[in-house]
Amino acid sequence: MPAVHPLEPEGARTFAWIEVAAANRVAVNGPSRAFHELLTLVRSTVERPDAILRARVRDGDGWCYVRRHAHACTASGLFVRARPDKTLAAYLTGRLVVVAWRWERCTPSDPQLPCDERAELGDVIWRRTT
Repeated sequence: MPAVHPLEPEGARTFAWIEVAAANRVAVNGPSRAFHELLTLVRSTVERPDAILRARVRDGDGWCYVRRHAHACTASGLFVRARPDKTLAAYLTGRLVVVAWRWERCTPSDPQLPCDERAELGDVIWRRTT
């Protein structure tokens, strides 16, 4: 899928991949909401993030792409209004493979960024200004 390059976000585009095992795990074991998120919201998060942060992903260096979405997915694939205190975080390895995603609570002082409740996130590399 097309993606913003984490080290050259002002214009450089690259490609990111979804880990097949992660997609299969969600498709088979659910929750079905997560599979619908993967097909729609995760892709748009990687294509047009609000911010990119350094992250610890699978015991290595990686990236966290975050985006506040107006909608979230239900188990049946329908879109409903997303919670205003949440942002979708997609976790990518250093080779830009999506291995996880989840809704994170927003930082109260900066709703574009997720709270770092698991101590996984590092510096903000880039953030959307428009």
